[in-house]
Amino acid sequence: MCAQWMLIDDSVLQFQSLPGTFDPGLLDEPWYDVLGVKPNSSPAEIKDAFRREMMAYHSDRVATLGRKLQELAEWESKRINRAYEQARKTKVFS
Repeated sequence: MCAQWMLIDDSVLQFQSLPGTFDPGLLDEPWYDVLGVKPNSSPAEIKDAFRREMMAYHSDRVATLGRKLQELAEWESKRINRAYEQARKTKVFS
């Protein structure tokens, strides 16, 4: 089963199970959109964006927010990691 989070209003998320398999390795959007940078960003900008995004979903920050939000944070962390891996493959990192 694949999990999906839907924003009902500004403060409530609803968790739904969807048919299919969950694979955070398959991004449905470009890596630069996931990281919030431009495609021609420098490696330093990409690294900063990666760290900023990962900080928002870090397990210590969501530890007290409940199981469903912890699962969302885990999924987002995997998605951000995969985007960063793709960025590293397409950009020259030193």
